Amino acid sequence: MDDKEENIAISYDCDTGVCHVRLLKSFQGEHFEGLDMITSLMAVPKIRASNNTSLIQELDDNDREQHHHDNHVTEGVNQEEGDQKDDELEWFFEGTMPSFTEESTSRQHILGEKYGFANGKDNVFNRLGDEVVLAIDLKDPDVKPPSVRRRERIQQENEKFDEDYYLSCLFEQQDQVKNMLEFKPFWMEEQEDLTDNDLYDMKNLSNKKYLLDRQEKKQVLLSLIDILFGFTYDVRVNEGEDCSESNWNICKLSSTLSWLETYSNITDVVESCLRRSIIYPLVRHYDISLKCLQDVLTILRKGRKTVLRCLLMIRRILVKTIDSKYILNDIYINDYCVWIQRMDNSTLIKVADSLEKAMSQVNKGSLGLDLELLEGAAKLCLEEK
Repeated sequence: MDDKEENIAISYDCDTGVCHVRLLKSFQGEHFEGLDMITSLMAVPKIRASNNTSLIQELDDNDREQHHHDNHVTEGVNQEEGDQKDDELEWFFEGTMPSFTEESTSRQHILGEKYGFANGKDNVFNRLGDEVVLAIDLKDPDVKPPSVRRRERIQQENEKFDEDYYLSCLFEQQDQVKNMLEFKPFWMEEQEDLTDNDLYDMKNLSNKKYLLDRQEKKQVLLSLIDILFGFTYDVRVNEGEDCSESNWNICKLSSTLSWLETYSNITDVVESCLRRSIIYPLVRHYDISLKCLQDVLTILRKGRKTVLRCLLMIRRILVKTIDSKYILNDIYINDYCVWIQRMDNSTLIKVADSLEKAMSQVNKGSLGLDLELLEGAAKLCLEEK
């Protein structure tokens, strides 16, 4: 037996049912990228049509614009996000909401408004009925267009803002806030491998390939920031410990998950994250909000593996909920977990750079809550006392 044959080995563990195979590389030292992205390596399920015709078509570039509205998420399409050269997305361009005529609005009442990952879902809540009424804050989501969702969200935020509670957190919880700011979550450490729980969950996800146009890709990346922000807040304020309110923290701070928000530019994302984090949670402190945005920057710059770890942790948190928030996995998180596995790290770095720029342009005065005026008045009162 030569040296090569000695380095080939196969073993089987009867207790776990796991087979380990060790083989030599054809070219010694060759690196295979993405072997830990298990879902993306799995075979795409084939769909059988009763009339013996394929329900799925492979689209070339000429067909793409014609068909993308009919098929946002496509199983078996021969195109991967990571293989495309990312164009410079207009992160700061103010997108316009579509206008709705009486005829188009009536039509949407029948067909249902779009929401979810890449706006690829509709009528989910109508089909499930009262079972998922507690999953989100938005009422009648299947008939409300994005412009209405945003208007109602901002109106509710303004009504819920509690000036006294905000000032109490600012002046009376300084030691608690200091500990939260100094806490070092797992994304601050060296790059770690995916956990056994991560690998198990990835094997149970359905492999898909996503055909997104430029605008859809932008919307997906903007909402990714928003979702990660809710997660980083929960981890930081609980200092990495499990919490029964984690699902509430993540979903409440993410307008994507609580209001089915569709963002048009990155400034809107930053303002939404900051506003909601000083309106709703137990600890409402502007410095913590900024720190959580910095956490999102770190996660994005560490690449798709770290982003995937966070998404899989969010998925496990939502699975355990008893208030129907698990449905948000089907609407958003499962697709994010599969899609991110093919994402190019250079794109995530560009998103982080744009986020950092947006953070430098937003301040307390940008949030429409008169925070600077409140804090100034409170400090004067304290000085007089």
